[in-house]
Amino acid sequence: MRDKEFPNGLILKAPGDGAPDYVIGSVSIRKAEFLDWLKGREGDWVNLNLKRGQSGKWYAEVDNWKPNGAKADKPQRAAAPADADDIPF
Repeated sequence: MRDKEFPNGLILKAPGDGAPDYVIGSVSIRKAEFLDWLKGREGDWVNLNLKRGQSGKWYAEVDNWKPNGAKADKPQRAAAPADADDIPF
């Protein structure tokens, strides 16, 4: 199992009390710290998984998964829904 990696300068927060239902959460970025971290990354893409810890606190974890034999810097598309009526738009 790989070591977990977390981006520097990025903070996720759950919606505040009284936030409307359409607000999913918020992201705060400390620009200098986040840019320094990004500059140290290879490739054109950085993939992050948004998670909630056992404490309930939200966080972002770097997704370092790479497909075998596929181009590593190209993001993978999610599979299409089985039924076109399931698409929300």
